[in-house]
Amino acid sequence: MSEEHAGDQEARGPVAWVFRGFSLAAGIMVAAMMFITTFDVIGRYFFGRPLFAAFEVTEILMGLIIFAGLPLATAARENITISILVERMSQKAQDFGARLFEIVCAAICFAMGWRMWVYGARLWRTGDQTLELRVPLGLLAQVMAALVVLAGIAFLINAARGRQLLPAANNSIE
Repeated sequence: MSEEHAGDQEARGPVAWVFRGFSLAAGIMVAAMMFITTFDVIGRYFFGRPLFAAFEVTEILMGLIIFAGLPLATAARENITISILVERMSQKAQDFGARLFEIVCAAICFAMGWRMWVYGARLWRTGDQTLELRVPLGLLAQVMAALVVLAGIAFLINAARGRQLLPAANNSIE
């Protein structure tokens, strides 16, 4: 197996299963959004009665999908990169730069997750909720904070391994 495809092999272990669980949860959330939107449109235009709280549920699911996708993209090393300078470096310098970048990104994720957690705790204390379903905003903020921290953990695991934790979604046959 070539060095370039070392990360494309099947990921194993409990950490990989956690990320697969998030992938499944994100897929279920996307499907739920699709069905909610479909039933809301049908109810609104054919029966004159939109689905109760459809906008609010879609809004919550969209936020959760974005934050669930962050650790998934990180684990598969599918983050956006600019390679104009990197391509001119030696392989050793590229590897060092990638690991350093991942460590810095992990630190940023941990700091963001901590601040989001603190903000979520404040929302819990003030009792802020969504308008229609009364979902506690503190809960949503702290779930999103945990997902950002999970992305930071994925950055650290990738940096330690020198390759992605999960196989990339766009594996191509060469």
